[in-house]
Amino acid sequence: MTSKKTPATAALCLAVAAALLALPGCSRSGDAGNGGADLGRDGPVTAIGGEPRILVHRQALAPDAAVAGKLEYRAAGRCLVVSGKRAERDYVAAAVWPDGVEPVVRDSRHGVDVPGFGGILAGDGIKAGGTFWKPDDPRVKRAVRGLDPACLPEGGFLVLNADSFEPAPTPSG
Repeated sequence: MTSKKTPATAALCLAVAAALLALPGCSRSGDAGNGGADLGRDGPVTAIGGEPRILVHRQALAPDAAVAGKLEYRAAGRCLVVSGKRAERDYVAAAVWPDGVEPVVRDSRHGVDVPGFGGILAGDGIKAGGTFWKPDDPRVKRAVRGLDPACLPEGGFLVLNADSFEPAPTPSG
């Protein structure tokens, strides 16, 4: 059995094809259906909050190295950084949290609330899966404009994966 192609059928096919091509434009926060490469007005990383100001990403990260350190608040820039050891060397890096993490202040301590995990406050240990990005990584370029230099340490960025947080001992010192 063969079907006849009529002008009405061709027009319907074109309308369906156009509608399907337009669907990525409906995706959330401007990701335009590109697999999460550019979500939000600042690109893959967005700065949110005021006290403290935190960096948040909305991408699924493949690298999932175990990272650990201590959350610190930098009053000069009103931001959070993580300090620790990486390959036996000390580091300080700007934390980039997964989408859904919110900045908090509890009992005069600055930190974040991680969905499904809870609060991590300045001075607390942090243990999660993630990866490091270099200080000049283009994925954070727009998000860090206007941030105080105290918020942009030489260690670059520690990008933390969603659903990877584990209880960590509070580091000494």
